[in-house]
Amino acid sequence: RDRMDEVVETRSRQIFQIVGIPTAEREEDYLIITLYSLLDNLDSYYRKDIGFLVMFASNDTELIKSKTAELHMVFSDQILDGLLFSYV
Repeated sequence: RDRMDEVVETRSRQIFQIVGIPTAEREEDYLIITLYSLLDNLDSYYRKDIGFLVMFASNDTELIKSKTAELHMVFSDQILDGLLFSYV
């Protein structure tokens, strides 16, 4: 089976396509605004088949903990629904 056809399973659904969102420490942080825009404007037809993966490009564990906590606070419903993931 081709790697592009692999399915990632979550607690509540299967995802057929992942959108990777790399993020790193910057003066201006647009991660939350970007995620709001993507998630709020996502058509319900596509919502069932897609997942968004936030990838942290940092070795700073405190920064990663802080950003992960912020994601869980702001997007808890989307995380529980299997729409949003994070990777360190």
